[in-house]
Amino acid sequence: MALFVGGISFLITLKLSKVFSNIICKINYGLLILSTLSFLLILVYFISGFLGLLVLSIAAIVGMIPISKNLARINLMGCLVIPVILYFI
Repeated sequence: MALFVGGISFLITLKLSKVFSNIICKINYGLLILSTLSFLLILVYFISGFLGLLVLSIAAIVGMIPISKNLARINLMGCLVIPVILYFI
């Protein structure tokens, strides 16, 4: 049964990829980025208020450090994930 469903989904993906490849060329990426950022800011503000926006801005700044210093981003993930794992153990 799984093989049958996998085959059907493969065929559907082939058809949909042709449709979406035509649509993706018409997207204004600047508008897409601004609308996504606006949506995230509004969502964070409604869920957690000003403190959430503060945490979001600090996280964005920390996330830009490896990019500005030409470092691998995986190093930052290690610095963030390891303390969290140790805290929850």
